Amino acid sequence: MARRKLSAIPWGNVSPAGELFSDVLYPIIEIDDATGAIYVGNAATSSGSIPDSVQSFSVNTTVTMSGSINSYVAGVGGSSGITLTLPSPAGSDSNGSFTGRVFKIKKTDSGAGSVTVSGSIDGSASYVLNNQYQYVILESDGAIWQVVGNN
Repeated sequence: MARRKLSAIPWGNVSPAGELFSDVLYPIIEIDDATGAIYVGNAATSSGSIPDSVQSFSVNTTVTMSGSINSYVAGVGGSSGITLTLPSPAGSDSNGSFTGRVFKIKKTDSGAGSVTVSGSIDGSASYVLNNQYQYVILESDGAIWQVVGNN
């Protein structure tokens, strides 16, 4: 199967000397010329887009990638709060390694309870979302979950 590789590296991640600050966060995308399938990691989609799985939790739980490349998780903290435990960033599933995979986690309710994201996150054991619409975007580098976006 002949595949063409494409790389998406945002301008802000290249130093003035032309060095790449991090190649972990931007996976190579491959296109199969024979079938038109698009591959990111080991997963393929024939529709031209790669959908996120969507999950919503209001109780303590361990979140998964749910068979998708990336996962959007809506957390409802309620009055007492919840903890969402991430899988190991060194893990894998049927789509391959978690390296380069993304969790987008958002507190969706206005309740007093926080949404605590538990796992190896930027050198900490957890990341707390206290306010409605607060979010964090986490990407696995194969060793820890890196915070790559938040508000």
